[in-house]
Formats: sequence, C-alpha cells, structure tokens
Amino acid sequence: MRYLLSLLVFLSLNPISRAAVSTIGGVTNITITVDGNLTNVNFWVNNGANSGVAQVTAFAPDVIRVRYYFTALWTKEEPMIAKPTNQWATVTGTAYNNLANTYEITTPQLKVVVTKTPNFKIDFQDLSGYTLSQDDKIQFDPAYSYTGQSGWQSNGYKLKSTKVMPAGQAYFGLGENGGPLNRRGRELECWNSGTYKWGEFQNPTYLNIPFFYGVQPASGNIPAFVYGMFFNNPCRPLFSFGQSKSGADRFSFEAGDGQMDYFFFGGGANHTMAGVIDRFSELTGRPTFLPKWAFGHQLSRFSYDSQSWVEYIANQATVEDIPLDAVHMDIDYMQYGFLGDGNIRQLTVRPSTFANPAGMLSYCNARGVKVIPLIEPWLEPGDTTLYNDANANFHFIKENN
Repeated sequence: MRYLLSLLVFLSLNPISRAAVSTIGGVTNITITVDGNLTNVNFWVNNGANSGVAQVTAFAPDVIRVRYYFTALWTKEEPMIAKPTNQWATVTGTAYNNLANTYEITTPQLKVVVTKTPNFKIDFQDLSGYTLSQDDKIQFDPAYSYTGQSGWQSNGYKLKSTKVMPAGQAYFGLGENGGPLNRRGRELECWNSGTYKWGEFQNPTYLNIPFFYGVQPASGNIPAFVYGMFFNNPCRPLFSFGQSKSGADRFSFEAGDGQMDYFFFGGGANHTMAGVIDRFSELTGRPTFLPKWAFGHQLSRFSYDSQSWVEYIANQATVEDIPLDAVHMDIDYMQYGFLGDGNIRQLTVRPSTFANPAGMLSYCNARGVKVIPLIEPWLEPGDTTLYNDANANFHFIKENN
C-alpha cells in the first residue's frame, strides 16, 4: 500500500506527458525552397514514428532563422516581426554545400554548420572557423498540453532548444528583470505580469523580451565576440542559463506551444553588440525617435493625489530654476474602487481631486512641464456597461495562447 501511494504521488508530481519527450533525429532528406528573395533549406528529420522538418534561412549575412516542428511547419502570425519576409534582400555570395555528415551554409559574414547524423544540430561559426554558438539538441513533446503555464510552473514544454554554455560567457537581456544584469545562473520566464512591490529576484515581472546577448571574452587566439538570439514564440517561453531546465553547462529556451522558431544574430563581420542590436531592431521594429523633452529631467512617484500638488511641482521647478521636463502621474488621479453600482472602474479622472484636468495640463505646459498620465483600465465581467461594450466590439484577446 505504501508503494502504491508513493507511486501515485510520483505520478501526480511528474505528468505522464514528460515521458514522451524526444530529441529530433538525423536528417533523412534535404530540399530547398524559395520564399521571395530568401532561400530556405529544409531538413527532413527522423522522429521515429513520423518525420519532422527543420528549416534554416539566411535573412541577411549575419541573420539566420531556424524553425522546427515535429510534423510539418505552417504559416503563422508574426506579431513580433516588423520587417516581413518579402522585405529582406537576397543574401548574395551565399554558398550551400551538402557534405557527407554536415550541410554548410556560408554567407559573407557567417558559417552555419548543420550536423546531419545521428541527430540534427546547428552551429554558428565565424568565417575563420571558431564557434560562436554550439548546439546540443532540440527536443519536443507532442503529448504536452498547453494550459497557459510553462517553465517551472508546469514541468513541461512542447518544444525546447538546448545549447552549449561556454565558461565565462555572459548573457544580457530578456527585458525588465531584477537581479544581476548577467543572466547566467538564472531561469527567467517571459510572461508579462503585474508584480506590485516585486522583489529583486521575482520572475516573471512587468515587461519581458525573448531576446538576449551572448558575450564571450577573448581567449587565446579567439577575439571577444557578441551574438544575439531572439526566440520568436510568444507561448510563455522560459530561458534557463545553467539551471535545472538546461543543465550546469548548458542554456536552453522552451515554450508550451507553437513552433521552435528563433533568430541568430551574428553582429556583423566583427560580431559586435552594436551590430546585434541593429539587426534585432531591423527585424522587430526600430524605436520611435523621442522628442527633445523626453531626454530631459522627469519626476515620478506613487503617487500625486491632487491637481494642486502637480501644479505646485511644475510651478516650484520654474520658480526655483530646477530642471524639470515632465511629471508622471500614477494611478491616484483615476477614479477607482467600488462605485455606487458595486463595480470597479479605472477609466475616468477623479473629479474630487482633479477637478480641471485640461486646466492642469495647460498650467504645466505653460511652465515647460509635460504631464504623462498612467493609463490602467480595469474592466470586470460584472461591470455590465463597460465590459459588455468592450466585449461586443472585440477589444479582448479571445484565446490565452
């Protein structure tokens, strides 16, 4: 009886779907397709009972896209891509060589080496031959059922890529997260979440970006270099750098659904951080050029709870000749809490303390101070007027994936 109880506890903590995790096998066939100006190399791989496909595409001399799915790839929405496929130019001077155990794609700035057997792997190299990023394996679990959670919260994934983590290599990025800027030794989940009074190592937090830099110091005859990786999968990805999900000398990224789809940025011929971010922003969207005042002195706190307080700050900065270009207003200027009908709203200005919002803006603007209000609408199903209006006009995301 004790044995059966222990077995039941083990199964409850370790979903049966975990046993279905597989590593993609060797390459059985290679085909080439053309998509506008881009050339796709398709690697059909043995997955045991069926055949999956990995696709490698050079978007630019230093930008390589890798996609994989355990049955077949499909056309999907690209909400994180600002520059679509048909806007990229042909990568001239690219060579494609099918060798005995490898397939090599050589652009003017990168060498991509695909190992064909016994398992599909993809490495990225400098043209002189040293490795920028070395693959370990790609895994998949067709039995995994995505439930809105990923990473450590579910102990499962649909797709996962694991790569070698060299000694001394540092990792930066992945959005607004506390703790050391170097993410080595961390596990970070990309899932935007309200985390008021967050702690230093709390994760996930408010803003997450599934992109990071790999920074390797110089060693011997190999110069220092930087590369970037962008995981183009919004299904709650998890990144692990030397932790339980990846292994001590590995890093990995995984997702609960969708495709294995990532971009490797070589950072130009010299593999620089500036080159990486230039290509990343070309792919995902350049930042808007801010007005001059946005680069000035700005003030914020939680919170300015009256119009007179905001106007006092703007006026005193002018009188005392204190540089001030903008005041950020947090939630206390908004009408919130339970109203007379028992519902919660955060959509209007609180009239008792901000009687003349337009007048406040004019008053501050006359003193060279911009006012930046936080916008935090709070719609609840019980608020029949506002909720039903938003729902009827299709303002909500319909599926949590």
